[in-house]
Amino acid sequence: MSKLLEQLHQFAGTDFISAASNSFHEKEEGVYKAIQTIYPIILHAFSEQNGDHSNSISRILTSAHNDYQYPGDAIRLMEEGRPDDPAQGLGSHFVSLLFNHKLAGIGNIISNISGINPHASQSLIQLCGGITAAFLGKKMANEGLNFNGLMNWLQENKRNFSQYIPEIMKNYLDIKPDAHPEQEPVTEKSKVLANLADDKLNGKGGGAKWILPIILLGLLGAFLWYWLQGSKAEDGVLPQLEDKKTMDTSLSDSLNNAEVEANSGSLVKGKMNNSGDWIFEKGDSISIKLDNGVEIPTFAGGFEELLYNFIKDPSAKINDEKGDWFDFEDLLFESGKSKLKPGGEQQLKNTIQLLSAFPALKIKVGGYTDNTGDSLSNIKLSEARAKTVYQTLLRYGSSEELQRPVDKSQFDAKHPYEGYGSQWPKADNRTEEGRAQNRRIAIRVMVK
Repeated sequence: MSKLLEQLHQFAGTDFISAASNSFHEKEEGVYKAIQTIYPIILHAFSEQNGDHSNSISRILTSAHNDYQYPGDAIRLMEEGRPDDPAQGLGSHFVSLLFNHKLAGIGNIISNISGINPHASQSLIQLCGGITAAFLGKKMANEGLNFNGLMNWLQENKRNFSQYIPEIMKNYLDIKPDAHPEQEPVTEKSKVLANLADDKLNGKGGGAKWILPIILLGLLGAFLWYWLQGSKAEDGVLPQLEDKKTMDTSLSDSLNNAEVEANSGSLVKGKMNNSGDWIFEKGDSISIKLDNGVEIPTFAGGFEELLYNFIKDPSAKINDEKGDWFDFEDLLFESGKSKLKPGGEQQLKNTIQLLSAFPALKIKVGGYTDNTGDSLSNIKLSEARAKTVYQTLLRYGSSEELQRPVDKSQFDAKHPYEGYGSQWPKADNRTEEGRAQNRRIAIRVMVK
């Protein structure tokens, strides 16, 4: 899933999926599958607007952001069963302008793709329309964009959502292939073939000139393949060419490893315990004296020291795009549950002391899982765990031992906690050790 679609899913939240499941009497998996198609087609249809409805759509986006409380209003509509509510009408008007007479057909296709009934599909399109309008309206307001600026941004990010539209939907909506597909990288072989083709087209008759390099490339490739596979032949096993599926899997694994290496931070040294939890190898015990005189016990290179140094460093700027995340080392949960195991209390209390010492500091809590199980369940579990940590921090924040109490005002107002499931792994999910490291809780610094 692209970052843009992830942001839209996170804006809506998992409570929206649960409410839709209860309201329409459909499985959450079906609702989630339907939404995975609905958001991309709404964004694509919006990006294709030629100006006929630009004024009306611009007013809808502004109203969705200023006059309504999405996604809360969408959840309330489903819980109260009020299809005539103005908030529902706003989403309905939005998607009607985008899809016109094709709206019914879109609902039927989504019903077939997801397995939910057509009536639920139609209602879901309207509700998602309101949420998308509020999401886009918020972007316009926060970044000072006018309607044309928003359209330019969507055009630049078109591939990030259009590629997730199913082929059957592309055919129905007459969505053309990307006019500027990504070009294959230029290799030595492709240069040779291109030059050979150019000579032939230009009538240079230089075919013999390029035969030798092609033959040499072929022989070199054959030699390397034979040499790499030679050990198998020596054992009496004839080497076999990989089929496309195997090659694709190998490529996917390689890319996954590259992503893991790029994302890897301090989650490296340690070992698994008998419960399957990752126990970090800690540095020397240290004490950090905060600006208010309070000292917190921790260890060198740990969560608290990294966070403290980031807060105090004037050159460390907030990364608004990727975020500045710091992973707890001591927060462990019971398997498949959101109940904290004993052992992480000190790190949570240290976090509250940091918040108490730095009143301008504002954070959010993020939860992550490994990739075992289905993605929706992982997102819900990670969100439940993040919520547990958030609530525990608030409880510690009211302690009379603090020089200054900590409350909700020092957490992100929109999403004080959030679950990301198996997204952004820190280690290799193909190993038990990697999966153990990926089950974690982190905090993001929003303001310092």
